[in-house]
Amino acid sequence: FVLNALQSAFSPDAVRTLAQTYQAPTQSIQKDLDLLIPTVVAGVANRAGTPDGRQKLFDLLQTATFDTDPSVA
Repeated sequence: FVLNALQSAFSPDAVRTLAQTYQAPTQSIQKDLDLLIPTVVAGVANRAGTPDGRQKLFDLLQTATFDTDPSVA
């Protein structure tokens, strides 16, 4: 479920925008995302498998500025 939600967050328009931004072929960006997203999800799941890892993830979510920092868009 989480994997599908994250993959669908990268619409064709978003992939095209990334491709233009990084001057890369759209197909390459899509392929990279298809590999990157499951890897990140697996890493988060692995980290969440221990109490210390869960705490670190929680702390990260509490302190991250990706939704309030205008330079992160």
